[in-house]
Amino acid sequence: MRRRLVSCGVVLVCFLVAAVVVVRVVRAAAQSDRDHYSIDLKTIGYHEPPDDYRWLGSIDFLDSERLLVTFPTQTPGPDPTSRGKPEKLRSVVMDFSGKVLRSLEDGEVQPGPSGHILQQQGEEVRILDSDFSILQTVRLEGRPVGRLEVVPERTGFIAASERNAYLPGHVAYFSGMLAKPVLEADSCAAIAVEGGFVCMDWNQPSRSVVHVGPNDPQPDLRSRNTIERPGLDDNPDKKWLKPGRPASLSWSGRAIASSRAMYYQRGILFPITDASGFGHFLRVLVMDIKTKRTIFREQYGAHASVALSPDGKWFAVREGTRLTVNRLP
Repeated sequence: MRRRLVSCGVVLVCFLVAAVVVVRVVRAAAQSDRDHYSIDLKTIGYHEPPDDYRWLGSIDFLDSERLLVTFPTQTPGPDPTSRGKPEKLRSVVMDFSGKVLRSLEDGEVQPGPSGHILQQQGEEVRILDSDFSILQTVRLEGRPVGRLEVVPERTGFIAASERNAYLPGHVAYFSGMLAKPVLEADSCAAIAVEGGFVCMDWNQPSRSVVHVGPNDPQPDLRSRNTIERPGLDDNPDKKWLKPGRPASLSWSGRAIASSRAMYYQRGILFPITDASGFGHFLRVLVMDIKTKRTIFREQYGAHASVALSPDGKWFAVREGTRLTVNRLP
């Protein structure tokens, strides 16, 4: 009898241990699922154009829970390399699971401040809600808008008028729930910074003019890079991001969110001409601005698209028709 009780006790203990292990595995799997999402963009009508097509679409975070994906809906013509952005576009707001929340046909848009959406229409800038309904329309003093850019903390955006190489344009910083221009400047080659913008002096950055609110941090004016790419010059992975010769670099970008920054660079490791060669790449670096510490770095194919969430905690990449979203450490 005693042996039978002991045997039953051992079996019970083993069962409880196994149950605890199973629960932990299930919890770990659930946590893993919450840290990684994979979306097949073909379900929303995205079909990747040929590699030599100039514009393959864009992905970005609307906020830290939703994505904004814009892509062409027409088939490229016989000479796609001679064309810019297609006339017919579709923009989709979706959650991380790929569920479509709203969509807009025939309109190019971009993420705006506070989870809103910006749309440029000639001399007008439309501020849209996440369902693409119009909340407000603003103008840049009757001048055609050439560029819209949301400031790093997504508290506002700058609108710059069309310009050429000899005549920098007019720039205004719009802020507030009812957006209005709170800072403006003429003849300004602007770089968006937290709380406003900097009119860049290309020859002497220390003489650049800063336009930010009184309670916003003053940007470092030691060089153009310290304004445009804070923290990158002091990061040991800078050379990996921008390899030296014979590599040829063709395109670069940034996204600054909270205390993190994402920098990316397209190029060719072994170029033959300006457009052809071997080793086409897109290199991505996410770093902590204060510590200059690399949080994430990866190399993708040259036609991939990447994005960083406004809180700096999520990273998204589109490769072909597959969009993945991962939580950063």
